[in-house]
Amino acid sequence: WKNSETLWLDAINKDASASRAYFNLAGHYYEKQEYEKSVPLLRKYIGLRPDDFMGYSKLRQTYFVLGQYDETIKICRQMITMDPEGQNRYLDLGILFERLGMSDSAVIFYRETLRYNPEFYKIHDRLGILYANDNLPDSAEYHYLEAIRGNKEYPDSYFNLGMLYYSLGKTDSAVSVITEGSKYGEPPVRIQAILNQAKIPHINTGK
Repeated sequence: WKNSETLWLDAINKDASASRAYFNLAGHYYEKQEYEKSVPLLRKYIGLRPDDFMGYSKLRQTYFVLGQYDETIKICRQMITMDPEGQNRYLDLGILFERLGMSDSAVIFYRETLRYNPEFYKIHDRLGILYANDNLPDSAEYHYLEAIRGNKEYPDSYFNLGMLYYSLGKTDSAVSVITEGSKYGEPPVRIQAILNQAKIPHINTGK
């Protein structure tokens, strides 16, 4: 074989049901930035492997790169239908709305998601971020606290709540929350900056 393309084309010619060949050839074209060629191959792969989330994920990524956002959203919704109890599926679509500059749609979607399952702590955390960005501190605090209640070992919510408190001038509360969150994960640089300004030494989680 001359290259990966001829290798996987040969595999497809020999066995049209060889799902992995379609997936690998799609990846080859993606790496070469020939995204349009990847799409039908990934669709063929999904047709052969309708239960493989990786195929949907790669197709979603390809549509996004191509700027075909309506198709990207459709794939996200399809993945939610396939896995309605997986909060990351909802998070993917919400973050997509955010990346597209559709923050209002993201807020609406996150709120609808929480009506479906109020225990999705990552969704609470993300909604808190959007409310904080919209200068709605009370709503942001509520959702950060709900996220912590849902998963007491999810550090992001502690750090986000700490940043919120710090922005409101509640330095003691900010440090307390950040210190608690540091038990479960290393604070990012922006959080260490808060601790430094508050003259709190670097927190070593030991992880």
